[in-house]
Amino acid sequence: MSKFNNNNFPSAENAHLLSDQAPDESITPDPVAVLSANMYPHNSVYDSEEEDFTNDRSRKRGAGIACGTLGCFIGGPILAVIAGVGATHVFEKEGIMGDVSRAAGDVAISVQDKAKEVSEKHKLRTKMRNTAENLY
Repeated sequence: MSKFNNNNFPSAENAHLLSDQAPDESITPDPVAVLSANMYPHNSVYDSEEEDFTNDRSRKRGAGIACGTLGCFIGGPILAVIAGVGATHVFEKEGIMGDVSRAAGDVAISVQDKAKEVSEKHKLRTKMRNTAENLY
């Protein structure tokens, strides 16, 4: 086993190999962190990066829809397109515009969740389907 990594510099974990001293206790990993890291396999449904990507994607879509809807009420269809595309564009940018876009996405997701909850509570989907069938 080599004392050096690929860059020919000692790594922090193997620095004790170069000296006669015992390894530093601060380098050894915390047993709780190791246990929780090994708890779920890498390709499981608990993959936080994939979940974060899906959440950001939903927030980005929500920001575009919310800002597009607001733009439609204020200035018609042209402003709706500009506001929706603009919100999705600045979603990942730093600054006030990115913060506003992300907040609009959060609001849109909250509205969607509340609408689903109300729809399930009052069985609106079934009632609307029955009403549509009775029209003809």
